[in-house]
Amino acid sequence: MLKIFDHSKESAAEHIRYLIARITTGIIFGVLIFTLGRYCFIKSFAEESFAKLSSDEFRHFLIVSFRFDVKFVCLAYILPLVLGVFCFTRKLSALYRRFYVVMNLLVFVWLAGMTVIHYFYFKTYDRIIDVFFFAPFKEDPIAVAVTVVKDYPFFTGMAALAVACALYLWLTAKVASFLEKHIRVPEKTPMRAAFCFVFIALFGMLCRGSFGTFPLRQLNAVVSNDELVNAAVPNGPTALHWAWKWYNLQDKIPEVSEDQIIADFKALGLESTREDLFAPLRIRTDKNEFLEQNQPDIVVTVMESMGWHMFNYDIPEKRDLYGELRRHFNEDFVLHNFVSGGNGTSASLTRLFVGAPDMNLSTSAYSTREYILNSFRAYQKKGYKVIYLTSGPGGWRDYTA
Repeated sequence: MLKIFDHSKESAAEHIRYLIARITTGIIFGVLIFTLGRYCFIKSFAEESFAKLSSDEFRHFLIVSFRFDVKFVCLAYILPLVLGVFCFTRKLSALYRRFYVVMNLLVFVWLAGMTVIHYFYFKTYDRIIDVFFFAPFKEDPIAVAVTVVKDYPFFTGMAALAVACALYLWLTAKVASFLEKHIRVPEKTPMRAAFCFVFIALFGMLCRGSFGTFPLRQLNAVVSNDELVNAAVPNGPTALHWAWKWYNLQDKIPEVSEDQIIADFKALGLESTREDLFAPLRIRTDKNEFLEQNQPDIVVTVMESMGWHMFNYDIPEKRDLYGELRRHFNEDFVLHNFVSGGNGTSASLTRLFVGAPDMNLSTSAYSTREYILNSFRAYQKKGYKVIYLTSGPGGWRDYTA
């Protein structure tokens, strides 16, 4: 009868040590690859920008970059980890050891290859990998291959990659063997199960890039007002992931004709023409010569909401939740029934300021487009200087008029 699990305590512990040591070594070397690639990127394209950074900004850059590196290295090692977890028999463990060398090498080629491609892509186009990266796949493959061989050090790169692969396999084998000797697997089965669970759970959290509520996202890559600094945050696989997401989104963005817009306005009882297509969205106030000659400073304050239900616990004499706002709630206009523009602060701000439904808009291929509902542009046309202040995450600062 075929046994589902035939490991002894010793062989199971040996397999756990092997698996954890190899995955951990792969993560360490993967992060080192990204770090080396980022160092070359900064030295080549952004050295002056980084010289101007404050110590706090540079520290924030290092932390966010490291989180992106760890996240995408861990994502690359999901398959080796999952296959290793399901090696319930000694034969599967032995087979896994053979195949792990191949999987580990493929992960290295992927990480190192994308790091090099990301570097040369920026060198050629002055931007990180974006949707244009996929354009050559729609062209003649032979012509694309000829262009790559002619314009880039292809054969030199292949030779260097072969040497790097051999060096990588040798180094990782040494480091993994060292770690394997120092990993202590608990003897008792419940403790051993808990040990494995903690490792897998930690690995899963690293794949999210965050231990908080939200996973690490494209929005988090904005760490500075300098575009070159922000461009140095993502590694090659990260930039490719963002580009792939926007590439797929392009096919889903509907194209709306002018006639359809006019028809939609008409269905709402609003008149529109081709000459002034968005007239229903524009409201013109009465002419005010005093304001034209004495332009006032305008301040718009947006406060984080904590939800209306909290005020159900208000007891003026014992638990005053309103404070000085109580008079305003009693005397001013208060709207009780409304929903936010988006599911989250940043998503709501994007809809409020720009009228667009995607909070990653500022870091997308559409960041340079003009938007009809941009709340700031009308003021800019009148000579106003728009200043946006926020104490939120770095990504929130990337709202421009």
